[in-house]
Amino acid sequence: MLQLIRPRALQLPRELVRIALRSHFSTSTRFNSSQFSFVVGQAFHTKPTDSQPRKGQDGKLIQSIVQGFPPDSPIARWRDESLKVAPWGAGHDWLFQEDTDGGGVVVGLADGVGGWEESGIDPSHFAQGLMYYAREEVCKHRGDLKGPREILREAYNGVLKEDGVVAGSSTACILSFDGRKGSLQAANLGDSTFFILRAGSVIHNQPSQCHFFNAPLQLAKMPPGKRQKGSLIDQPEDAALFQTQLQPGDLVVVATDGFSDNVHVGELEQITKLVLEHQVRDSASDGETMDRLALACVNFARLCSFKEDKVSPFELEARRQGINFPGGKVDDTTVITILVST
Repeated sequence: MLQLIRPRALQLPRELVRIALRSHFSTSTRFNSSQFSFVVGQAFHTKPTDSQPRKGQDGKLIQSIVQGFPPDSPIARWRDESLKVAPWGAGHDWLFQEDTDGGGVVVGLADGVGGWEESGIDPSHFAQGLMYYAREEVCKHRGDLKGPREILREAYNGVLKEDGVVAGSSTACILSFDGRKGSLQAANLGDSTFFILRAGSVIHNQPSQCHFFNAPLQLAKMPPGKRQKGSLIDQPEDAALFQTQLQPGDLVVVATDGFSDNVHVGELEQITKLVLEHQVRDSASDGETMDRLALACVNFARLCSFKEDKVSPFELEARRQGINFPGGKVDDTTVITILVST
């Protein structure tokens, strides 16, 4: 479990915020009700990929397994619509957001486990399928919404039946915001996380769930007849539940471990402060600001991931486990930001 780390004398490059101001793509949505409203922004970026053919530990080329969604399938059309504004892709990550009756919103993200590439499996398909079926579950029950863990359970069942997902596994985090009450319910399985910021300070950082170092809890689908002893296969019931009452002005930041492994809590607070300062200066809308905040978080995490002299949260956790892993951890990064208002 990663601890809250607040490094001293952090100096964040303001250029990151300027990059966000120049290059942000508009994905934000405002969900209104007579009581509370939620403004949602998002950003993601894949890690660099190796164009060379992958080899296994035995030195032989890894043969890819035929899988994936037909281009005209509902999952592929939904995914590709999002990629139009972000063609660089999300790598093994994926996400969704969907409104509910009464001005609420449900958001979620999934992080496909990269180790499946050693078996010729594309980890992104499991994550994309899981988020698609979670969104479908929200759409079916807008007026009588199930809890986030129940949504996750139905989404997992959908992936298990999905022919386009031959095998794979993923972490998952689903948050449900109630527009009438201003409350938050969440289910988190694995090492994605979410932060709640109030008056500029992080008041909650959702702990990660791991079997052991760098092996998060995960939902999995094994190839037919190939379940192996020792495989990590968890269930939606294993997800950690969280609920709280939110206040106007609260910020919620949901992120895959590409962010939390590289960015300390104090750094997130400083990023948020800088972006909000630019909102006042530029008279930017809440929607623009949530997109800018999400993109600034992704940009900063990516910058940190390549720095060998960065004392990252991942490095600190590795040290506690007796492992030498200096610097940041290169990974796909996805961030969703939510502003609570009335």
